[in-house]
Amino acid sequence: MATEQEVLKVFRVLEEQRSEGSGWTWVRRIARQAKLHHETVRRIIEGYLAEAIEVGDAEPLIGEGLRIRPIRLKDGVKAEGHLKWLKALGKL
Repeated sequence: MATEQEVLKVFRVLEEQRSEGSGWTWVRRIARQAKLHHETVRRIIEGYLAEAIEVGDAEPLIGEGLRIRPIRLKDGVKAEGHLKWLKALGKL
């Protein structure tokens, strides 16, 4: 189970990416910026943030031999609101 601080770190990195306008990112980049292990970030995204992110088309990347999944935060999603929702569900 991830801590609230770890989930918040991942959220903050995704919000920074969105505000910079850089668009799509991937798990290892988020892990580097949040200073977390990439598997921890993957579990946080799949278990806590699945409803808050969009997954891009990976076919062009797979065709190039890359095994990454482009992701980004959905428009209008805010960390505070999503964390309150996770707490209400009992996930945090």
